[in-house]
Amino acid sequence: MPARPSPTPAQFVQVAPILHVQDVRTTAAFDRDVLGLTWDFGDDTYAVVWRDVNGVEIVFGQDIDHD
Repeated sequence: MPARPSPTPAQFVQVAPILHVQDVRTTAAFDRDVLGLTWDFGDDTYAVVWRDVNGVEIVFGQDIDHD
């Protein structure tokens, strides 16, 4: 890994954005069934999906309304 940040995409080692969604299981199932991502970890509050790309994941977390 380079000592200093650069705009080179090859520098990224892992990418895992966290998206807050209302229904974690439904969202992860859609990504698996429609988009072809892999999903084998998660529950009602947290799930991780990914493709066959090293270090690229999407994390879904339950969006809790704080009214």
